[in-house]
Amino acid sequence: MRVAVVGSGISGLGSAWLLSRAHEVTLFEADDRLGGHTHTVRTAWAGETYDVDAYAVDLAGNAQVIYSTVTNVKADFTPPVSTVTWPAHNSVVSVVVSSVVGQASDAPPGSVSSVRVSYFKCNDPSCNTGYWWNSASGNWNSATEIFYTASVNGTTWTATGVSTPT
Repeated sequence: MRVAVVGSGISGLGSAWLLSRAHEVTLFEADDRLGGHTHTVRTAWAGETYDVDAYAVDLAGNAQVIYSTVTNVKADFTPPVSTVTWPAHNSVVSVVVSSVVGQASDAPPGSVSSVRVSYFKCNDPSCNTGYWWNSASGNWNSATEIFYTASVNGTTWTATGVSTPT
């Protein structure tokens, strides 16, 4: 069967592709390029605003005629940043360390959802050998790194309790 598809947006291209499996398809497009709203332009996503179009196709090959659109979508591809603030770097601590505290942030439109913390006990001054804290055994005996979830309140995170070696 010969089939005509008018428009090369996401619905037209998807329909033409699916129909071409069993039919002779002719695609008509008024513009000088294919793609309609789905025309891909390479750009850095972070901080940009986009519209997204989508349509569905069932197993029988029926394609949604009117596609769904969402607008004003912001993408976040910037990784967050985390810093340990207590105990301080190169400090000598003479009290029980019952918690480890830090700061975490993410550039808009992102936000920090969790912070994961691990602890390594050095067996030599250069810290080339040692073991990771294993809260399940309560010992410094893990050859692989184990991460524990810290609590996050705004930009401050705190690791306490069973995840923190004391």
